[in-house]
Amino acid sequence: MRVAVCVEQILAPDAVVALDRVDLSAVVTRPEYLPNPTDEWAVAEALRLADAATVAVIAVAPDRAETLLRSYLAAGADEVIRVWEPDLTHTD
Repeated sequence: MRVAVCVEQILAPDAVVALDRVDLSAVVTRPEYLPNPTDEWAVAEALRLADAATVAVIAVAPDRAETLLRSYLAAGADEVIRVWEPDLTHTD
C-alpha cells in the first residue's frame, strides 16, 4: 500500500500582514512559516502505517519548504516530493 500526504506551510499566527494600497496585495514583514497542524497529524497517522505502507509527503511550495520536508524524512517518510513553478508565487 502507498500513502500520500499533501502538506503546506502556513504563516505564524503572530505574523504582521499589511495591505499594499497600490495593488491591494498582502505584504508580510518578517514572515515565519509553520507546518499546518492538520497536515502534521495526517503525516503522523501515515507514519503509523509505515510498516504496511510506503509513505510519500508532497508539497507544492517554494524552497523554504525544504527544511519541513527533510523533517518528514527524518521522522520516517519514505520519500518527499516538492513541486514548484515560479508562476505559482501568488497562489494558494
